Amino acid sequence: FHGSLDFGGRKIQSQSRQTDIFLAGFSRDGEYLWARRFGGPFEQQTRSVATDDGGNIALTGVFKGSITFDDFTLTEQRPGDYAGFLTSFDRTGGTLWSKRFGEPYVEQGGAVKFDVRNGDIIVAGAIRNNLPPSKTARTSLCFLGRYDPTGVVRWSKTFGTHVWPTSLALARDGRILLTGY
Repeated sequence: FHGSLDFGGRKIQSQSRQTDIFLAGFSRDGEYLWARRFGGPFEQQTRSVATDDGGNIALTGVFKGSITFDDFTLTEQRPGDYAGFLTSFDRTGGTLWSKRFGEPYVEQGGAVKFDVRNGDIIVAGAIRNNLPPSKTARTSLCFLGRYDPTGVVRWSKTFGTHVWPTSLALARDGRILLTGY
């Protein structure tokens, strides 16, 4: 968003030259509970949000330059490029941890889900790289990773050469389903 937003409680104001991120909570009846603004000097965008049974929140997306989530600031090594992020919040929108993923060049978070069996967060996104660096052709690698509830990477992998993941689903037995184009 750019400008100001009022969800029926407290007004939040963007501070970026481009766009900031908002995260807002509502009751099951649609009543306003809280709203937060997160951002940096340039563009920030969200791609996917998920909650677990305890109300914890996971958010993934993309930022340019740097972004701050409460006490956590993430920075892209090349300020003109985009970086993907994964951030975990408590049920009131307070930041628990925040991670940047993929490097160097352009990365984007695309989809996020909680594993109800253990609270892990599964995230998918795209890492757009110059491979090898001396070539000008760009490829889009799919990034798929699993983080424990404290933000520690359990595993991650990349695959494909022109892949854009768009959605994730988790079966009760732990199988991960991924789709995209």
